[in-house]
Amino acid sequence: MTRYNNTSSIEKRYGGGHQKKATSREMVQKVKKRLERNPHRSANQMAKELKISNRNIRRILKNDLKVKPYKIQRAHDLIPKQQQVRLKRAKELLHLAESGQFPNIVLSEEKIFPIKQFGNSQNDRVYLTARSYENLSHRLATRRQHPQQIMVWAAVTADGLSSIVFIKPGVKVNAKYYRESNLEVA
Repeated sequence: MTRYNNTSSIEKRYGGGHQKKATSREMVQKVKKRLERNPHRSANQMAKELKISNRNIRRILKNDLKVKPYKIQRAHDLIPKQQQVRLKRAKELLHLAESGQFPNIVLSEEKIFPIKQFGNSQNDRVYLTARSYENLSHRLATRRQHPQQIMVWAAVTADGLSSIVFIKPGVKVNAKYYRESNLEVA
């Protein structure tokens, strides 16, 4: 009724309502400049500095700036000479593969598997109705100083796969053991 009395029409007027403050163009530009100076800055830190909510800062980052958070990856810090050597070796391997002289190369890998579960506090969850002493075993991931584990070895050649070799517990794998127990068995 108020709209009709003020405008003599019942048509909706656009442009009214509160103005965006937290996600305004000015705020988007401030966030963009901060990211350009330091892309490692956290969203929580920027929200505190700019005095806006975490939700609004994440909305700006995702919708307006179209950026995504990525985890930092670990990598070898190679000097230029090491990079050149790796590139040269990779090209040699490609040349061997193209010429059919690949059968003399053995690619092997070993992996240690712990017997006990490893607890990841960031990702592991257990769904229970309540915390109690009765369900304590479900909520704990205990660990020991030297947990039981098993080492497995396998190899791949141009001719096919090796058999899986289980390394005995407590054995130190040196060059002699590697040749006698792994390569000769495979």
